[in-house]
Amino acid sequence: MATGLMTAAGRATAVYAEDKKAASAASTEADMDKYYATMQERYKKMQDQMERMRKSKDSKERQKIWEE
Repeated sequence: MATGLMTAAGRATAVYAEDKKAASAASTEADMDKYYATMQERYKKMQDQMERMRKSKDSKERQKIWEE
């Protein structure tokens, strides 16, 4: 479990760095709109994964969802 959390934390850090770079590179309003739309999609995907994990009773299924 701890390894999974560390892996997820590493991925989250990488995504954050990528997002921060993208945000600083976005110079026009259209670029910012695209950036925020992408972030919203990721957020919705994360919410969906969390909901599926809450509903799942099988630990293997939860692990599979976690690794997506």
